[in-house]
Amino acid sequence: FLSSREALERSGALWTLGYLEVFARRSPGSPAEEVERHLQVLAQEMGREIEALPEAGVRFEVTDLRQALVGGVRQTLVLVAQTAMLVFLIAAGNVTLLLLVRNLERQKELAVRLALGGSRGALFREALVEGALLGGVSAGLGWLGARILVRGLRSWIPGGLPRLGEVALGAPELVFAAGLAAGAALLFAAVPLAASGRPLLRRLVGSAAGRPGTGPGAGRLRSALLVLQVAVAVALVIAAASLVESLWRLGRVNPGYEPRGLQVTRIEGIQPSADTLAAFGRLVEEVEAWGEISSAALASDIPFTGQNPEVPFVAEPGTGVREDPLQVSWRVVSPGFFATLRTPILEGRDFQGDDLPSGTPVAMVSESAARAFWPEGGAVGRRVGLFTAGGKPWWMTVVGTVADVRYRSRRQEPAPAVYFSLTQNPQPAVYVVARSARQEASLGTELHRRTARAWGTDEVLGPWSGKEMSAGETAGLRFYAAVLGVMGGCALLLAAVGIFGTVSYGVSRQSFENGVRLALGAERSSLALRVLGSGLKVVAVGAVVGWALSLLATRLMTHLLFGVGPAEPSLLAAATLLLLLVGLISALPAAYNASRADPAALLRIG
Repeated sequence: FLSSREALERSGALWTLGYLEVFARRSPGSPAEEVERHLQVLAQEMGREIEALPEAGVRFEVTDLRQALVGGVRQTLVLVAQTAMLVFLIAAGNVTLLLLVRNLERQKELAVRLALGGSRGALFREALVEGALLGGVSAGLGWLGARILVRGLRSWIPGGLPRLGEVALGAPELVFAAGLAAGAALLFAAVPLAASGRPLLRRLVGSAAGRPGTGPGAGRLRSALLVLQVAVAVALVIAAASLVESLWRLGRVNPGYEPRGLQVTRIEGIQPSADTLAAFGRLVEEVEAWGEISSAALASDIPFTGQNPEVPFVAEPGTGVREDPLQVSWRVVSPGFFATLRTPILEGRDFQGDDLPSGTPVAMVSESAARAFWPEGGAVGRRVGLFTAGGKPWWMTVVGTVADVRYRSRRQEPAPAVYFSLTQNPQPAVYVVARSARQEASLGTELHRRTARAWGTDEVLGPWSGKEMSAGETAGLRFYAAVLGVMGGCALLLAAVGIFGTVSYGVSRQSFENGVRLALGAERSSLALRVLGSGLKVVAVGAVVGWALSLLATRLMTHLLFGVGPAEPSLLAAATLLLLLVGLISALPAAYNASRADPAALLRIG
């Protein structure tokens, strides 16, 4: 109920506001669309039958219960899991690349074993045992690390994550880890050994200067693995950067009030009576008497609490006035509420202590509600009506217009709102909102103690700070940005290791060729640039592939992004430059070693 029966009877009206949540289970095989169509027909019938709401009607909003409880968390967690799998593939690709290089070094040995009648199956079994050992040890260490991380992450993961207390490692996770280990073992064994086929083997062993591993097949395989690593790293960096930019843009949105310095508690179980208004006044005075508090007020709802009831209001007919009803959010606040929130009053006055139930019913409207009801301006002095049990609007005189406040979310435009005076409409539960110049947590604890003492009850919830409530909206976004940032950093590190290893191996395989070039008068700088170019070329190809992957990733993250498109040119350019810089730094040691080498020594090695 918006108001107590006593207050409404004094004003000559009895009316209620709100909504009813109905839980129902669909019959097996019944599509959700059919249920929604049936409810809309039912809403029209109820609207005609209920005389109390002849104009407003009845509305049904159908929501799947699982979706209501979980929201977009499932989709986001799937995205995080896919990201973790990509990082795992990068790490597995790096190990595969190292094993491939080692196999290339052993090509002559493998060729002799095959020529002497050795079985490829025996070679594969040998490689599989080695891969299983690597995969098993890695899975074991990863399992131990995961158990430690799960315990630590419970305090870091935002509280809005459903069923957070049930997160634990059990048999399904162990089976999954064993499956990853088996897959990694097969990957470690099959891919490097795939280069040991007889036709390819002859090309490898018979390559230039008798150097194994310098043939085109081996080079293409190494480059393909490296391109994949770079592409995934680019996609993860762009995804993390998109979330960070969304956070930055959300932080720049004006919520319509100043959250810093606010402390909040909540009182429930109030039984509205003739003495309630006086008790509310004493409560505010008790809180404001504390020297740390500059102002205090009461309200039925505050921003970012998830409560946003809407009901139909209508403006009193007149020139330049909206004629049809408008769904508007309603809230009940005490005098001084907007000053405490630092929400400016644009026109008219604030509620006053003498706005009593026996007097003229008054209301304040938000800026967007004023524009909707009176497009030509001049809301103060007009009347706005709420439908009552008698079927006629219950009129209130608008005494002021306030700036819009984003009660739901920074992502959404502020909804039109009508504010009622708490001095005319006592509530069964109120928030106590106090402003202080300091933001220490101890202030909230003291506010809770003083509120309980002044009201004489233990049914006081909180405290919460305004900064905490405001930051709660972005807690999940910050968490996912941090997770993707860490994974993107791991991917960058792994890609850098892959670039360094591949370029260094390429330089060592071309030592004879480099010695010949230097002996014939080649510039050392040109040789260094050639080595750098070989590394950056792979990075450039990987960046292009990463762009395509990032488009897919950011499209899956659209429910998290704010003000950032799936193909933000600035982010694509920044991520590409970052990867080029990483590639340049990773290839520099090999380029330096190649340019400083002694030609005679290289020729002797060759």
